[in-house]
Amino acid sequence: MVFGYHHGKVLPLSDTLIMAMNITDPKNPEIIDHPIKSSYIGDYFRLLTRGSYFIAAMHSKFMPAFAVTDIPVAPDLNSRDFHEAKRIKFLLADGHLRSHEQMDNLSLPYEKSENLHTTFSLNKEEESWLPVFLRLFRNTEVYMSLKYEMIPNFDDFNYLFEDII
Repeated sequence: MVFGYHHGKVLPLSDTLIMAMNITDPKNPEIIDHPIKSSYIGDYFRLLTRGSYFIAAMHSKFMPAFAVTDIPVAPDLNSRDFHEAKRIKFLLADGHLRSHEQMDNLSLPYEKSENLHTTFSLNKEEESWLPVFLRLFRNTEVYMSLKYEMIPNFDDFNYLFEDII
């Protein structure tokens, strides 16, 4: 699920771009260059095989949030080995918010707040992978589309790219 924090309210956020980078081989991370978008209720489904991933949630009117996750096993249709999907929740702050203090102790509609990744909460692993993601992301067609077609205020995110390249 993806939520947006805007004017003191937390609401499901549709049309959020979800990008993934496979970091299973730390020496050879790879951007999965076919993003998905969250639905009108903020839900999304990104099929990933077994491995480790850096996930980014980006929206034109909100600051992005990031997560690192491990997928221990993938479903096996032949053996009917099914299991619950891994749930990663994002809370994106609007562009006017610059401090995590205003987002403390928020409750999510219809969801538990566990495993929540916010704009301002990067753990050490996420911090270490963010520059790699941004460097590789700049070489994707998605980046060019965002910059020149989809997100008119894309340059507002330049603070993420400072001192990276």
